[in-house]
Amino acid sequence: MLTELRNKLQIKHYLHYNKSIDETSIDTPINTFYKRLYSNRYNIYDIIPKNKIREEIDHLDAISHAIPDVSEIMIQSYNDNVVSTFRKIEESGFWTEKGPEYTRYNLFTSTGRPSNSNKGTNYAALNKEDGTRSKYISRHQGGILAEFDYDAYHLRLIAELIGVKQPEGSFHRYLGALYFDTDSLTDEQYNDSKKLSFQILYGGIPKEFLHIDYFKKTNEYIFKLWDIYNSKGYIETPILKRRFYKRNFKDMNPQKLFNYFIQAFETEKNSESLKNILAMLENKFSKMVLYVYDAFVFDISSDDGKEILKEIKKLMVYPTKLKIGRDYHNMRSLDL
Repeated sequence: MLTELRNKLQIKHYLHYNKSIDETSIDTPINTFYKRLYSNRYNIYDIIPKNKIREEIDHLDAISHAIPDVSEIMIQSYNDNVVSTFRKIEESGFWTEKGPEYTRYNLFTSTGRPSNSNKGTNYAALNKEDGTRSKYISRHQGGILAEFDYDAYHLRLIAELIGVKQPEGSFHRYLGALYFDTDSLTDEQYNDSKKLSFQILYGGIPKEFLHIDYFKKTNEYIFKLWDIYNSKGYIETPILKRRFYKRNFKDMNPQKLFNYFIQAFETEKNSESLKNILAMLENKFSKMVLYVYDAFVFDISSDDGKEILKEIKKLMVYPTKLKIGRDYHNMRSLDL
């Protein structure tokens, strides 16, 4: 009950102010005491003495009443579709030889794109080069880690929003062919294409690229959002209709607003597929253990067989690349 009340308070604050509530402001002394005493425990609320529960509830209720009204339907929707989904991933733990580490997703960032740090480890940016990832292994005897990575995820999200048909193959190669006017990209041109696409999308679209239909429609979409933001005082995310209120942001501009909007869409779109994947895994031995925006990491049990990888792939919304390995550092590509 306390976990649910705390989640709803955080969501209510977030939906109204577009930022997270200060955690220390909602912690009572007993709460702080148990967090320190059981720092390695995922959930402390099931061990707080019953005679202190009422004190916790009254404290959370008082803070909630001080926040202006937010639709209960919106609060419940965000809880069911986003918060509960990511909490399930946290509960799975990310295994090491010393046992599980627990990720902590901050779902209440200004953009809606969760950060993920706990006890000094930034799980959203684990170093790929220095061997840091090698400590993370499967919990299962004979198990593997599997990472599904979307191809050009943001480019595809934008294509969905603006109504442009997506290529079945690499999106970067598709755009690179338009940049360099060739059907056969060199490796250098492919890498340049990736860099150029993100520079254009997140730094503003130069006039010389507006002849490309994808960028022409993206540019129109950016300024359409900006007009709505200024006329209504807010814009709504495509799926859950969460609002970015103009009153809560300083120094906003069309490109920055679009970047926020895409990151929010990314989280909501992923939450839809994550719910389906987690439901499918409910009676399996395999677990989802890490979310890194355009990549999902799973701890795969041999008892579930190779078929589980195919089932996961079917539930991913766009084309993905798959890597597997005995640990998170030593991964190799696998075609299903």
